[in-house]
Amino acid sequence: MKRGRPKRDDREQPPPAGDVMTLNEVAEYLDCSKGTIYRLLKRGEFPAFRLGSDFRFRRENIDKWIAQLQEQQQVPQPGETAASKQDRRGQPRQRRDSLRD
Repeated sequence: MKRGRPKRDDREQPPPAGDVMTLNEVAEYLDCSKGTIYRLLKRGEFPAFRLGSDFRFRRENIDKWIAQLQEQQQVPQPGETAASKQDRRGQPRQRRDSLRD
């Protein structure tokens, strides 16, 4: 009879919704490096909590975070870029015809 934790290959993939994930599991789930996750954590842009000295992540919070990012990113229409909609300060540009009175 085997004892101890199951090997990585024996675990179910992906973890069910609501599960708490480790940094390695999140990096694998998002297909990015651990360094990217640490960078987002340092900026306070990523949902996490600490368990002792380690970070832990709830899958449902990560899915909500992804949905928020997708809402913030607008797909540009053909022939225009996202930058063409903003001025140098990142503010939305006003249409020329709306500037005329």
